[in-house]
Amino acid sequence: MSAPPNQPEYMSQRERGSALLIILAIIGIGAAFLLVSALNKANQQIERDKVSTAALAKAKEALIGFAATYRDTHANEVFGYLPCPDATNTGTAAANCGAADISTAGHLPWGTTLGLPDLRDSSGECLWYAVSGTGKDSTKTSVFNWDTPGQFIVQDAGGTILAGATPHERPVAVVFAPRASLGGQNRASAG
Repeated sequence: MSAPPNQPEYMSQRERGSALLIILAIIGIGAAFLLVSALNKANQQIERDKVSTAALAKAKEALIGFAATYRDTHANEVFGYLPCPDATNTGTAAANCGAADISTAGHLPWGTTLGLPDLRDSSGECLWYAVSGTGKDSTKTSVFNWDTPGQFIVQDAGGTILAGATPHERPVAVVFAPRASLGGQNRASAG
């Protein structure tokens, strides 16, 4: 291709080079925008995880305190029992949570039972709590002492056991942040 009659040959090549630089600059700006957006989303997720982690830590501390002072607040009992879950989402533990040695799950009894504010995860959902049938305070197991194992085996989504591979590693209670419900989920408390 030749240059127009009044323009030297080298000027048209320079114009094509600058157009390429403009295209590369636009692509670079777009890539930088996508990178910043991805980092912003990651930071938002980290902040949400901090909210859930703080709520879970408070719940754990309150449950340990409940178990550690159980004998002080319940005459002729041993330390270590945990409250039933909240079945009505009012912050108070159910008076009875099923037969002895049967585990149960429901909302964390944050209010009068544990003396906590209404703990929520980063999605605004109430924390959930499951208590082993061997550790709940109503209906109690027949034998409960310092080495009574829990009944839970905790696994990740891939099936890897995180806790409870052997009976004496099994947790007596689990508190979890459920996040927002998925379509069709029923989140009513259940025994």
